[in-house]
Amino acid sequence: MNKRVREIISVFLKHGLKDGLAIVNNPAQLREAVEELGPTFIKIGQVLSTRPDIVSQPIIEEFKKLRDNVSPVKFEDIKIIIEKELNKPLYEIFTSFDREPIACASIAQVHSAKLKSGQKVVVKVQRPNIKDMIIGDINILKKLAKFLNISPQVAVVNPVEIIDELGKTLKTELDFINEAKNIEIFEKYNSNIKYIKIPKVYNEYTTENLIVMEYIEGIKISEKSLLVEKGYLLDEIAEKLVYNYMKQIFIDGFFHGDPHPANIIITGDAIAYIDFGMMGVLNETARKKYLALLEGIATGDIDKLTNSILRIAIKKRDLNFDRFSSQIKDLYRYYAYLPVEEINIPEITEEIFKICRKNGISMPREATMLIKGIVTIESIISDLAPDINIMQITVPFIRKLKLENIGINDITDDFLDQVNNMYILLSKQGLKVPLQLGQLIGNILDEKVKIKLEHTNLDKGFFNELNKMVNRIVFSIIVASLIIGSSLIIRSDFGQGLKVFGITNVNILGLIGFLGAGVLGFWVLISILRSGKL
Repeated sequence: MNKRVREIISVFLKHGLKDGLAIVNNPAQLREAVEELGPTFIKIGQVLSTRPDIVSQPIIEEFKKLRDNVSPVKFEDIKIIIEKELNKPLYEIFTSFDREPIACASIAQVHSAKLKSGQKVVVKVQRPNIKDMIIGDINILKKLAKFLNISPQVAVVNPVEIIDELGKTLKTELDFINEAKNIEIFEKYNSNIKYIKIPKVYNEYTTENLIVMEYIEGIKISEKSLLVEKGYLLDEIAEKLVYNYMKQIFIDGFFHGDPHPANIIITGDAIAYIDFGMMGVLNETARKKYLALLEGIATGDIDKLTNSILRIAIKKRDLNFDRFSSQIKDLYRYYAYLPVEEINIPEITEEIFKICRKNGISMPREATMLIKGIVTIESIISDLAPDINIMQITVPFIRKLKLENIGINDITDDFLDQVNNMYILLSKQGLKVPLQLGQLIGNILDEKVKIKLEHTNLDKGFFNELNKMVNRIVFSIIVASLIIGSSLIIRSDFGQGLKVFGITNVNILGLIGFLGAGVLGFWVLISILRSGKL
């Protein structure tokens, strides 16, 4: 072990990583160090490339370039492993067995073969001593993690916890019986989906270090030109792929954790998944949390969006809720104004994780696996069928699921289809509508709204006439007031009055009021007659 520790430290120093992963000016150096350290570190790097909650985006981009550049195990060694696992000579099980592997990875390599029944199969065999090597390296990393600052988010994620989690992930992938169980569960959930193909597992030839599966012939989903040549409709494939993946997540709660192009094959009229070593599991409670999160995004409900993130995430320190909510609101406002087809899902994911890290929040493993899976599917779709946007399918899928879950029995399929069509239309521009409405209501409640009236195509003469009209109304009101006031004064018998037209004791003030009203009224009448407009 001491020799391996010295080797690990030496390689990191060689590539200029003396301060740990917290200070990585050149992520390419880190990738080169990982590749040099062999299968365990390559696999860890590949896992970390799916964890934006742990490492930064530049490192993720470099780790995505990691390839299993390992030499194939000799056929003689593979033969020994198979015969030891099955307690039978190789050719008592297989009528033919290709000596050269069709795939070679850090943990296992794959050979094609044919069973006695004539069935063509693939045989996935674990590399010799790989399990002991990985467990040994994980134990070393646990010790080094106590001294090395391996993450820029140490306050959020404990380095030892990271290594523990990575160790559990790798141990799960090292158990091929677990992969066989995953295939069985996946087949159960998708058995009634005609366009999904799952390879058959031969359990009698499957052990912890060996798995034998049906060989699926077809075209990789990344081979776009070949698919077109064979007459496949790329848009149809894209829609089916997205719809089924959403079903895996939000209905089954059991989804493929690594749906990259090499693991998806188009065969006949079906989409086939292979490599079930990494699967995501969501119970009903978790599925409801993620549905609420997507609902918050779709409706612009910032409170629901923020609370959903907090319900999913793990708080590592005291949270300033107002600051966190404000940051989420600012992020959502920025992206909600973009058409759906312009939204960069990986970029949004990175921004959300940045906000979480700043606020002492980390995401559970299933959350990062789910996001990574959706991002990978989105990448496949954007290359396969650029006119198809993952949100155009996801939003109506979620809406239909919500309607079905609330138990409204009288909702017809036709109505649901209409709702779906409406959401497909809205998904291009409509996500910003609820946001704008919410902002308007919020500003009104905060007394921040000002109403501005602007007149157009009105000449100066209009305002002159308007002024004259207002003046006449004012004078008319004054005249009416004088008449009413004067009448009240005359009837009040206040003081000694004058004799006017044979009427005695007429109040002087009342008389003056009537005279004034008469003069003003006569003036208003003359001005109206002069204008020629009665």
